[in-house]
Amino acid sequence: MTRNKKNLIVPSIDAMCEELGFKKKKYDRYDRPFNEDFTDRLKFSYNYFGSKDYVYVGLDYCVNNLRLMELYKRLWEFEGDLIPSMISNISWRGSNPREYFWGVSKDADVNSVITGIRHNIISQGYKFFDEFHDWNYLCEKIIQGLVPCNDRLGYGACALYLRDGKIKAIEYYEEGIKRAREKFEKLGRKLREEEYQPFRDNLKKLP
Repeated sequence: MTRNKKNLIVPSIDAMCEELGFKKKKYDRYDRPFNEDFTDRLKFSYNYFGSKDYVYVGLDYCVNNLRLMELYKRLWEFEGDLIPSMISNISWRGSNPREYFWGVSKDADVNSVITGIRHNIISQGYKFFDEFHDWNYLCEKIIQGLVPCNDRLGYGACALYLRDGKIKAIEYYEEGIKRAREKFEKLGRKLREEEYQPFRDNLKKLP
């Protein structure tokens, strides 16, 4: 099985996702707007792991909250569309990661594989989407550090501002800087607090 054999299943995945309301984007991802704030995403990966006979299909469920991303861009004064994404990088495997991989050989019953993937989306993916569409749940997961994140402190402050207002957001951000400073001091290093200052200043300017 050569590397281009993933094309044996990609057209069927395209059709299944379209039927479920997910529009194909680049890099094997499929988006579905939930409302004006949320976009749900199916993110597929295709790996060979050294095998000549199988392509392994992986699936991640992801959620973007557009208000959160826009506020984060605004506070960091980021120009453009390539801001590092936080919520869209959520990977959720549940209790059994093997449930999110499917091996496909050239002789595989593609319809059977697609049936398995579809069942997983409906039984596991929709559950994930429903949980993260709840703003309080999403906010708590961010501030508790339970969401993979390139800037937990910044996104946590944004989430708290949108949920609880500026005072809570500032308190969270300042406390986070304090903890980071103490951690650096234990390591015998100096925290570069000036890196936090632009975000901190803009956060305090919010209404």
